[in-house]
Amino acid sequence: MSIVAGFLKDRLDQWLSSLSVKFRAARAKKSSEREHLIESLASNASSLTLAYLDCVMGFLILVISLMLFLVLPISIVLIPHENKSLLIILTNVIGILTILIGYIVTSKFNVTLDAYRLYCKKNQLSKLR
Repeated sequence: MSIVAGFLKDRLDQWLSSLSVKFRAARAKKSSEREHLIESLASNASSLTLAYLDCVMGFLILVISLMLFLVLPISIVLIPHENKSLLIILTNVIGILTILIGYIVTSKFNVTLDAYRLYCKKNQLSKLR
């Protein structure tokens, strides 16, 4: 769900900016900052590589947190614990963190992918397929 939200964030921002002047101004500022970030990543191959490594590490953290979120309820049922309420709370916190991490990572990946496309276009390289 958070991965879908990360990719739909721009579409939602566009829709909200059509409703209000305040949202439109905020969207224009975010868009100019995003374009500046994409330009700076595309102009330097090592920065682009580091951004991809950041995305890979983020996706690894996302997978680990998702695995914890899936394993903790099983451990609540299978392993006898004296304080199950603590594990239930921990499971809920990890679930919320998983959604947040997924949203952040997919947003970063979206920017990095746009920078990669611009880098390929500037350097006349074949696109990632």
